[in-house]
Amino acid sequence: MSGKIRWGWGLGLVTVLGMVAGCDKGGGETEAKPEPPAKTEGADSKKSLTSEVDKAAKEPAAPAASPVEVVPGKEAGPFVGTKSAAPTTAEWDAQTREVTVHGSSARMCETKMVREWLRVSCRGEPDGYGQAQSVTVLSGGGKGDDFVFSGPGVASLIVRFVPGVDLRARFTWALKSSTIHVYWPAGAPETAYKGKFTDG
Repeated sequence: MSGKIRWGWGLGLVTVLGMVAGCDKGGGETEAKPEPPAKTEGADSKKSLTSEVDKAAKEPAAPAASPVEVVPGKEAGPFVGTKSAAPTTAEWDAQTREVTVHGSSARMCETKMVREWLRVSCRGEPDGYGQAQSVTVLSGGGKGDDFVFSGPGVASLIVRFVPGVDLRARFTWALKSSTIHVYWPAGAPETAYKGKFTDG
């Protein structure tokens, strides 16, 4: 009887030792260990980019630059409150910039300003007009603020362009005539254009 007990106890001990050995070799059930998160390529750069986007979204946008209005003639020295003498020929020749007078290009007229003075000088033979002949002030003149000149193939008007000016003059060519209106309402900002031609 005692021999059977010893044999049974020995067999049980071997079985237990075998189970323990099996656990060490991974044969039994073991608790699964969590795997480290896989690194994705470019994760750091994406995180950085997202951070920059979030930062930019939180920052106030820079105010848009105010549009700058370019007013023809400003560079020529418009009226600033003190009347000056009419420019000399040398001063007109030195001024290379032209100001805006609607219809002047089609009539081959040069338009310049020196200080507060505007000169419209028509030369050549524009299509449909023929040669320039003369210019006559129709209204708004006669106060010492306007002058006219006519010569072979040239007609020029010089007028002081100041607030309140409202002058009309007729330019005559061999085949056609046109009226120019030089106008700056008193109390209003300086107009972007200095005059306008219309046929008739």
